Amino acid sequence: MDKRVVYTLLLFFSINLSFAQQYFVLEKNTDEYQTKNYELNSKNLYGIDKKIYLYNLLFEDLMHKSSPEKTLVLFSVLPSAENNNDWEEIGLDSIQNKIISVGTLRQLSDQSLYKRTDLKYGSTTKYWNNYKIIVEHSGKYYSPKNCLLQFYAIQNRIDVFNHPYNSIDLSQDFHSMAEVKKLYTTTTQNNSFPVDLPPNDKYFDTLRERREYLSKKILIDQQAYYQFWTFSDWGRVSSKVTKDPHKVYFAYERGIDRFLYSPSSLIVGGSYDFYFYHYQNEFGINADVFQKNITDEKIMIAL
Repeated sequence: MDKRVVYTLLLFFSINLSFAQQYFVLEKNTDEYQTKNYELNSKNLYGIDKKIYLYNLLFEDLMHKSSPEKTLVLFSVLPSAENNNDWEEIGLDSIQNKIISVGTLRQLSDQSLYKRTDLKYGSTTKYWNNYKIIVEHSGKYYSPKNCLLQFYAIQNRIDVFNHPYNSIDLSQDFHSMAEVKKLYTTTTQNNSFPVDLPPNDKYFDTLRERREYLSKKILIDQQAYYQFWTFSDWGRVSSKVTKDPHKVYFAYERGIDRFLYSPSSLIVGGSYDFYFYHYQNEFGINADVFQKNITDEKIMIAL
């Protein structure tokens, strides 16, 4: 067999193995992490009656458990654009070799949060359907059709220090999206703003500039919640679709691009513009709502 053919086959199989479906089974009673789970409804944000499920897992520092710096794991289950079947029953025996441990999830978080000095990093920090959460209900186990996995480093740093991407930082100054947009467009001489709907600023330096901004503090039932928004673009595309231009964008790296957080309740709300923008025709969403939601920093809240 030609060596080039062999190499191509090996490359094909290695790529498929690297993206093989894996699962994480959510434990209800465990000392290895804390959990907070919520259900959102997309009606007020996107005008359609769909459910989104949030599964927060909070990891403490293994070496310094009293440290305020922790890792937040967020599994987001998003509705199917094809039908109303968002979950499917699954037998654990059939996927035993595909289930990852808590230790593996911790390693994945270290990699996604750039905590490993022995790795070469790219732009990907989030995972779409590569890792799916499994939840138990009435003695049966279920896996979602669509699952987004992402991680946050919880650490408090005043503004004189760096605020890396995928950080939840309550010590930073408050900056609304409107404020940052005005500064960005005036200081960079660009009329477009990366967060706005695509196509947008093609000069945005994704790896160096993206980050989370603390926007405001909200009191709900005398409890403080903090709203963040993500300063990131919609990625690059290699082709154009004239009929449905939004179809060339599936920017899952944006993740839950606006979210509401508290130290005790964790992430209780947010938005998923990348997903609903891509499937706006399938869901029957009015295209006008997206830019308004971004400008107004609108989110879904479980409370």
